[in-house]
Amino acid sequence: MLSFRRFLIESYHHSLLLEDKRTEFVNRYIKHHREHPLVQQDPEKARELIGHSLQFGQNPEEHKFITGQLLNGTYKPGEDDPTIQATLGNWRKLTRETRGMHQGKTLADHDHDSVSALFRESSGQTKSSKAKKSAGDLAKYHIGTIDDEEHGPLDVYHIHQEMVPEGEDVQEETVRFQGQEYKFNTEKPYIDFSKAIKRVCPPNSTICVQHAGAYVKGYSKGHGFFLYTNKHGQTVYGHGNGDKGIVRHDNSAVKGREAQSIKDQTGDLLSGKRKGFYVFSAGHEDGIHPRVNLTHDEFSRYLNDDDVDLRKLAVKSRYFGPQHMEKALNDPHEDVRLEAVTSRHSGPQHMERALNDPHEIVRDAIIFSRHFGPEHLGRVLNDPHEDVRKTAKLKASLMIGHIAREHGLDPNNPEHHDEIINHFGSAAHEGWRRGFEEKNGEGTPIMKKTSDGETNINVPWSELHPEQKKDNIATAQAAIAALTRRGALAPK
Repeated sequence: MLSFRRFLIESYHHSLLLEDKRTEFVNRYIKHHREHPLVQQDPEKARELIGHSLQFGQNPEEHKFITGQLLNGTYKPGEDDPTIQATLGNWRKLTRETRGMHQGKTLADHDHDSVSALFRESSGQTKSSKAKKSAGDLAKYHIGTIDDEEHGPLDVYHIHQEMVPEGEDVQEETVRFQGQEYKFNTEKPYIDFSKAIKRVCPPNSTICVQHAGAYVKGYSKGHGFFLYTNKHGQTVYGHGNGDKGIVRHDNSAVKGREAQSIKDQTGDLLSGKRKGFYVFSAGHEDGIHPRVNLTHDEFSRYLNDDDVDLRKLAVKSRYFGPQHMEKALNDPHEDVRLEAVTSRHSGPQHMERALNDPHEIVRDAIIFSRHFGPEHLGRVLNDPHEDVRKTAKLKASLMIGHIAREHGLDPNNPEHHDEIINHFGSAAHEGWRRGFEEKNGEGTPIMKKTSDGETNINVPWSELHPEQKKDNIATAQAAIAALTRRGALAPK
């Protein structure tokens, strides 16, 4: 009986101590939140809410957070007790660095939403063991970081065929695709790159480069293959040379503003030849070209690079202008000269150079230039290369048909041929005169010998000495004769 009485007395004293502790706690945080509207308007309600928070916190920062959220009505006593416990548990799992990611470094600086956001963002912040291994394997290919609207910071990895010696450390790999088995002999760096991608691709990923190093190698030509991973180390985008553009891990294309931003930022991470290849060719498939500022010196280096493919891309690019034509037309490789003569900057002043080019593909291409006229036809009809002569005859058919229709004549009617030939000769002569006077000035005479002595040939066709008309007339006659034999005259 005495023991029970002592128990009751001790319990009563303990309850008084707890009440004193509770009162002290409530008074402390009422003072802390004294400016809060609820404390000022309904102090008893505020005291009740603050008292409820005593059971949860482990330190003053946690108590400040809970009391504040209870006073704000974010948490309801009893109903939201599990949420309070979960929120505090999440906060305690965060690292010190993570806690400072947003507007505050202590829990009291946050509210429920910001703590939840922090935890969501950091839940995968420590990369998985697979992601860590992949990051290590890919480290030498890492070129920098960009910011993506959808995924935030992205690490960018770049592999290019120039980085992997051809035929060195080749291994056999087997790929099973749609029930078929394929074997490839591929350099080990490509295989390792592919395995690293596979480790961090989501389970439903359809990006093909995760299945074989041979696929990585194929996409590593030109501007190379780019891999983009998020802060968790997961693959989110890939962009291979010749692919349809930047693709997500499910192989859907990234388009519009997002693709433009990724390409612009990626271009700024590159330098040297790789920057040139990327800037000039990364938009060929989807029409979204990187907007990267190239200096005059940078572009000049690309036009003079040893790699003919890079020089070709430079001539085809938007950075190529009229001031670069002379350089391109003197390039040692015919493919570069071909790009120059078919560019929008090729003008009448470049026709002579193109018609005299040592390679037939350049002479053949210039025939369909908008600056090619009747005055040039004779040259190509007598070209030493058969392919050029064939193209010239096709062009002659179109020209003669056009001239005939312009004057109401029928190119298929032999009785009209003399008139067509005369009109063709006139068009060819006047085309020549325009080019001559642009260089030498209007009315500048040019004297040629005839049986009657010297005569000026810079005169209208109607005034030209008959002997000086022979070449143009012969060209038209040869064109009509050849086309008549082939039955290829352009219809009226």
